[in-house]
Amino acid sequence: MIQISLKITVILSVLTSCASTVDQTIPLSNEFEVNSKVITLENPNWKTPDTIYDKNLDQYSTENSKTSWRNSDRTLVDRKKDSSFINYILFDDALSFITEEFEVDDTQIFSFNLVKGDSLISTSKCEIFSQSLAKETVAKDNENSKGSSNSSYGTRLKTYLICAITHNNKLWELTLTSYSKNKLKVQLKSDDLFYEVKDVSKVISLVKDGDIVERRNSPPWLSLKSGLEYYQNTKQVAALSFVGKPKIWLRGDLSSESKELLLSVNYSLIMFNWLDSNWR
Repeated sequence: MIQISLKITVILSVLTSCASTVDQTIPLSNEFEVNSKVITLENPNWKTPDTIYDKNLDQYSTENSKTSWRNSDRTLVDRKKDSSFINYILFDDALSFITEEFEVDDTQIFSFNLVKGDSLISTSKCEIFSQSLAKETVAKDNENSKGSSNSSYGTRLKTYLICAITHNNKLWELTLTSYSKNKLKVQLKSDDLFYEVKDVSKVISLVKDGDIVERRNSPPWLSLKSGLEYYQNTKQVAALSFVGKPKIWLRGDLSSESKELLLSVNYSLIMFNWLDSNWR
């Protein structure tokens, strides 16, 4: 009896001391992280109303956030019919399975203003385009032609985001292209200026065990399209984490103009991720 009680005590102590993941982030160089300021956002619990996207970003804030309904077009690309002979042999009840394959094109628009106090800093207007492959299977009783069950699933094939960002009377174009099995391609450019943008496919889990928070690498298959890094003249100037609580890093020695632009760009991408998380 004493041994059983001892075992229970040990098991309970192990369970109560289990480590738990409190957040996730992306790995950054120590030099960049030390010399940068991070802005951490809370993920919204809902997608409506639009005011939930009006956020405080340190000395700045987003206002007049607007989102459209998602428009969807479906095109039938294939249709197959199969019969279940096993059911016919065992139960004298033949079933047919009809599988239809659709190409689904979705579009959605969103926008917001970045302000500081009463001053308008920038305006971002974005549109999301995505293409998916959807399959729907219906099982029918051949005798009465009534559907008895229905199942469906979809696969995202590609996603395209384009944003027009007006800042200091200059128009910047942000584009993101994501294919299901390929790396991201992100471009940020104006007439004569551009930033080099690199995708990050590593995730760091922040695990709390007692009073200690450890950084642990997540498996590679959970780390795809986890963040972005921004460079100007080979020097890293900003970073963005899509995983866990969204985070924006801005290098401390950037000019106010560059900080404001990169803040608008990264919040555009965060809002995109909130509206359409399936792109990753």
